[in-house]
Amino acid sequence: HGLQRSWVLGKLLCGTMACSVGNRCDLCDFPVNLSDGVLCFVLLSALFVPLVVLSHPTDPGRVYLKLAKHLPACTHVQCETSHVCMDGVHWLFACSVEAAALRLIASCGSADMHKEFARLGGEIRVFVIPEAEELNRSLILTVARSLHVSGCDRHSGAWVDVIMKTLQNTMNFLWPSQVIQSVPKSLQDYFPLSTSAPPRQAVIIDTVDRELPIFQAMTPDAAATYFGPSTSHILFCLMWKQLLDGNSLTLTSVKALESLSPRQLSNHLRTFCDYLISMHGQKNLSSTSQANRQAAHAASSPGGLLSQGIVAINEMVWKYGVLPLDKFILTMVMRSYDTPQARISVFIVQLLLLKDNDFRQRVNAFVKEVSPHYWLAEDSYLEHHEYLKAYPETFRYEGLMKTLGEQPPADPPQPYLGNVCLRFLPVFDLLIHRMLEMMVVVLEKSLITIMDHLGQLYKFHDQPVLFLYSTLHYYESTLVYYPQLKKKLVAAVIGSQQKSRPKGWCLSAQFQTYQEQSQKATLDCWIPDTEYYTTLLRKLVNTFSDSPDGFPNLDWRYVEFSNATDLAVHCTCLELLSLPCKGERIITGLLEAMIVNVTSMSDEASVITWINAVASLLVMMPESHWGTLTNRIVDCLEAMAEEEARERSEGEAMDTGKVSGAAAGGVGGSRGITVKLLGWEHSNKPVVTRWRICLTMARAFWHHSTIGQLSGLPDVVRHRMKPVVRTERQLLFVLQMIGPSLHRMNEERTRCLLDLVIELYSMLKMVDNHCDHLHYVDMLCDYLYHLKYMYVGEFCKEKLEEVFDSLRLPLQVRLRFMMTTSSSSGQNSS
Repeated sequence: HGLQRSWVLGKLLCGTMACSVGNRCDLCDFPVNLSDGVLCFVLLSALFVPLVVLSHPTDPGRVYLKLAKHLPACTHVQCETSHVCMDGVHWLFACSVEAAALRLIASCGSADMHKEFARLGGEIRVFVIPEAEELNRSLILTVARSLHVSGCDRHSGAWVDVIMKTLQNTMNFLWPSQVIQSVPKSLQDYFPLSTSAPPRQAVIIDTVDRELPIFQAMTPDAAATYFGPSTSHILFCLMWKQLLDGNSLTLTSVKALESLSPRQLSNHLRTFCDYLISMHGQKNLSSTSQANRQAAHAASSPGGLLSQGIVAINEMVWKYGVLPLDKFILTMVMRSYDTPQARISVFIVQLLLLKDNDFRQRVNAFVKEVSPHYWLAEDSYLEHHEYLKAYPETFRYEGLMKTLGEQPPADPPQPYLGNVCLRFLPVFDLLIHRMLEMMVVVLEKSLITIMDHLGQLYKFHDQPVLFLYSTLHYYESTLVYYPQLKKKLVAAVIGSQQKSRPKGWCLSAQFQTYQEQSQKATLDCWIPDTEYYTTLLRKLVNTFSDSPDGFPNLDWRYVEFSNATDLAVHCTCLELLSLPCKGERIITGLLEAMIVNVTSMSDEASVITWINAVASLLVMMPESHWGTLTNRIVDCLEAMAEEEARERSEGEAMDTGKVSGAAAGGVGGSRGITVKLLGWEHSNKPVVTRWRICLTMARAFWHHSTIGQLSGLPDVVRHRMKPVVRTERQLLFVLQMIGPSLHRMNEERTRCLLDLVIELYSMLKMVDNHCDHLHYVDMLCDYLYHLKYMYVGEFCKEKLEEVFDSLRLPLQVRLRFMMTTSSSSGQNSS
């Protein structure tokens, strides 16, 4: 069924790229301007991602990357049309390729894509798209988001160095300070800082003022050869200035546009964005002071400079059809403006989207008339065709032709499947991210206003849950101070999907009640209790157990996840990140709810399922959230030391006989840790203590953790646990906690394993110096011998030699063979 629809949609899509060249597609015999059908497949995949996932439903990430590899070739074909006039077909072709590229790039921002990127290694450089600044910037920011979501902020792989250096050498990017502050620390060295350049702004303004009379007096034939690659890229600036002065565009503008290639038009568009910022930057519209806000209001009021400028841009977009809205906003959003200039650009975009009704009417009609799964309907093409009849899009300057009294083309190109609403969606994602990077109170209100009017477009988003989850995860440090904005984002993105999804598919009933509260609610309007967290965990556990009380089953062919478990984990994390609380309070409530339920259970399998459910959530959360578990572990270690000191002061001796029966897993004392994770006795009744739950929770977390989180384990041991470990009981607790993770660290991060072993040596030295007597010296030595012969070998010998001399005699005698090399083993044995 999916393949049949792909064939039909591919034929329709080829018509989008039809031109007068006369070539025909080998796939469907439609006239196209390409020699093969690869681009048809790529565009089709980007426009209809669920259909592509059919080819590999269990691992869509590999499909996305395979498709994304073709994007440089597609944009290369686009740039190769420089010798062809930039007519409507090429405008439509350029917009379609760019929208497809943005959607494929955005699909690579999840945590799972980090594994796929790492698997490619040096081949990652094939994703660099030549002569496409906005797409490459989007790719870099997507890589940064993928690193952050996967927990690799400080431990990025070699592939990151390859792609970042390739991109930097290709495009020589500069980045504003607000972007650099938000990217992971491992990437900040690759981001050269961009500084504002007032001299360049003055040069652009002077150049436009000087060239405007020449342009107005120019003949159409002269305009066709005037704007070459070596001239200033100010064509759009001149057209805008002409409209701002009350004049109309002439045939000169058409001939000038048709003489430019897509690459040159992009350069002209970037200069136009800089020119707009230069013209309105003098008013300091971005300032938050009361006087400047009044000035900004005056500028944006009817008759003001900014208001007149927005009217001129609207005429270029809708009346004359010389400027695609989505491409202009993409260029404006992805420019390297620092905070003051960036706020001006956002203000311009907001007015352009909301001040006039042209775009909002199209959005309202499309959302009202079209189903989110319109491409599954038998009459999808006819439905879309009727919409385009009501709201036509011009790509051959038909509006300008009508204004000039010229005869418009008899058969103007029209998109078969896409429209400006769908092409704007990936640009909308980038706009939200840029506004979050420079968030202040004024921009919070602006973003909420934009979401109120245009948020319903997320009804057609390919990956609404993944987009919202990665946004809340990546900008968590900013959004924690804006609970109303988080509420609005969730209401717009998830709320737009409610009519097409079953009840309870994403958010809990309690959270939906919180969303329906008044927008005037403050940060303390709702503090979730233990019952709320219990309800969340029980629904997640039921999903793990295939219970009907879990998350509902969907048609996994046409959604962003391949199974209910993946959907349940992402939706639960999304809801937790949307709560109006700080991360520590959220995770504390989650852990307390788990402890309350686990301590009353008698079934070992149920207890383990609940603990694994919490661990699965923790590894998907930012470090500000899962770091709470580290705090719990440190508190547990400190409580052990306090209890052991109290036992010594009361004269209570360790019951060594009982613990010896625990063999390789125990610690002294009846309150110690037994070899079994939760201490099940023969009566099958769990002996659950907070220490044992803490140990099991830590093991489960490091088992489920991403490689980036696991790579940070040596730092956690070094900076958090090592300063508080002073007793044998604490040391054995730490060894039990990290033991199950040693094999994985040896396989995936050997260097981190060596660092961890070095910290264990130092910890052993401190415990030996602090304790009068070690009761389980044989157990500790067996553990260290296991580390040497199974994992580290001779790599940590120098550190062991430093520690060995400071150990007391019982440990030195037992560890003497660790100091023996393989070459001298024969002499020592003799």
